[in-house]
Amino acid sequence: MSDRWDFYFCHIEDRPASIFLDLGIVDSVPVEGFHVLVRLRLIMRSPRPDGLSSREEYEVLKEIEDRLQEAAGVPPGRSMYVGRCTSGGFRDFYFYAGDRHAAESVLSGCLAGYPGYEFEMSSREDPTWDCYRSFLSPSERERQTIENERVLRVLEREGDDHSIVRPVSHWCYFRDPSSRKDLCDRQRRGHRSRGPL
Repeated sequence: MSDRWDFYFCHIEDRPASIFLDLGIVDSVPVEGFHVLVRLRLIMRSPRPDGLSSREEYEVLKEIEDRLQEAAGVPPGRSMYVGRCTSGGFRDFYFYAGDRHAAESVLSGCLAGYPGYEFEMSSREDPTWDCYRSFLSPSERERQTIENERVLRVLEREGDDHSIVRPVSHWCYFRDPSSRKDLCDRQRRGHRSRGPL
């Protein structure tokens, strides 16, 4: 697990979704010995009308996530916490493990202190980390949004006043019409709506 976590918004089955993931491991996956994808699906108790998490539930969801993350790093159910997806009234936590049964046992044990929450566990072989690379990871357009948000956070931290209107111009130069078409096609693909996992 790295310290380069970030989030972005997208759509899953045409519903709004928020994905939070470890972007610092993107160049080092798949990780040897962690070939099983484990998903813990938490059924939120007070989601917003659009299916995302509410402020009312923020603290307890954060506490559950911290507990899961801590438990993931401990043998015998050692696993790697790689991200979460919130959509449709669910919060799905994603882990990669070597031993599915040990990981499921340790992770489900974390929910024992939260009897008001229902959850489901599932796991499957994913030696190429397809879930992390295809489902959780951002598209080019989503990655650009993440980078833009980082720039805005740095500017704000340095005292920038975001209320000041500034002109922003973007220019693209192309060698030929086919290069322009390629860019347009990639931009359209950036607006993907993920299917169910």
